[in-house]
Amino acid sequence: MKRLLLALVIPSIAFAQQPQEDAAMVRMRDAMKKLTQRIVDAESQMAAAQAAQFAADAAAQELTAKLEAANKQIKNLTSDLAAEKSDAEKKITDLERKAVADGRQIAALTEALGKWKEGFEKAKTIAEAKEGERAEAAARSVELERKAAAHEQKNREMYALGMEILERYKKFGLGTALLSREPFVGSMRVKFQNYIQDYGNKLEAQRIDPTAPVTATNPAAVQAPASAATASAEQPASQQ
Repeated sequence: MKRLLLALVIPSIAFAQQPQEDAAMVRMRDAMKKLTQRIVDAESQMAAAQAAQFAADAAAQELTAKLEAANKQIKNLTSDLAAEKSDAEKKITDLERKAVADGRQIAALTEALGKWKEGFEKAKTIAEAKEGERAEAAARSVELERKAAAHEQKNREMYALGMEILERYKKFGLGTALLSREPFVGSMRVKFQNYIQDYGNKLEAQRIDPTAPVTATNPAAVQAPASAATASAEQPASQQ
C-alpha cells in the first residue's frame, strides 16, 4: 500500500515542477489526491475492520472456550446427576427392601408376642390352678396332721381305758362275785352288765373314723365313767 502511494505521489511532484501546467493535469492531480485519500481511508477502514475482526475472532474464541467449558461443566454435572440419581434410586430400592424386611420382622415379632402372651396366660392359669391345688393340698395336709394328732390322742385314751379295765378286773375278779351272798349276786351281775355296756360305749366312742371331721376330745369325759365304774366296783367288796 505504501509503494502504491509513492508511485502516485512522485509523478504528481514531477508534474508540479513543470513550469506550465494545463487544466487536465490539474484535474488529474486532484483526482489522484482524492484517490489517494480514498485509498488511505480504505486502508484505515480496512485496518479498523481487521482490528474489529481480530476482536470479534478473539471474542468468538473466548465465547467458544466458555461454551466448551460450559458444555464440559454441563456434561460433568449431567454425569454427576446421573450418578447421584442412580445412587438415590439404589438407596430407595435398599430402603424399600429394608422396609419390607422390617415389616416381615415386625409381623413375626407381633405373632411371636401374641403366642408368648397366649402361653403366658395359659401358664398363669395353670400356675393359679396349681397354686389352688397346692393350697388345697396344704389345707388337707394340715387337716391330716390334725386328724393324726387326734387319732394319736384317741389311741392313748383307748390304751389308758384298756389298762383301766384290766386294773378294775384285777381288783374285782370272778371269785369275789362268787363269794358274795344273796341278794348281792344278782345285783352284781346287773352291775357287771352295766360295766360292760359302759365300757363298750366308751370303746365305740374312741373308735377311729378317718372320714369323720377333727374334733377335740375331752379327757375328763372319758375318765368320768371310769371313775364311776371304780366306785361301783368297790362298793360290793366293802359290803362283803
